[in-house]
Amino acid sequence: MPAVQAAWTDAVRDEVGDPVLARSVALMSEGLYALATAGAPSLDAAELDDLLALVHEVAVSRSSSPAASSSSTTSTTSTASTR
Repeated sequence: MPAVQAAWTDAVRDEVGDPVLARSVALMSEGLYALATAGAPSLDAAELDDLLALVHEVAVSRSSSPAASSSSTTSTTSTASTR
C-alpha cells in the first residue's frame, strides 16, 4: 500500500505544486475513503465543493508567500526522515 499512497501523493503534488499541501490532500482523501468504506454517509456536492475551495485557497496563499515555499521543503524533509 505505501507505493499506492506515494503514487497518489506524487500525482496530487504534480497538480498543486506544493508537497505539504499534496500530503494534506492525500490524507483528506484517505479519510474520505475510510469513512465511505465504513458505511458513513458521503459528503454532498456542496461539502465537496467547500473542501476543494479550501484546498485552492491554501494553494494560492502558500504560492504567494515566500516563507511558505521554503518551509514546505523543510517540513516535507523532516516528515520524511521520521518515517
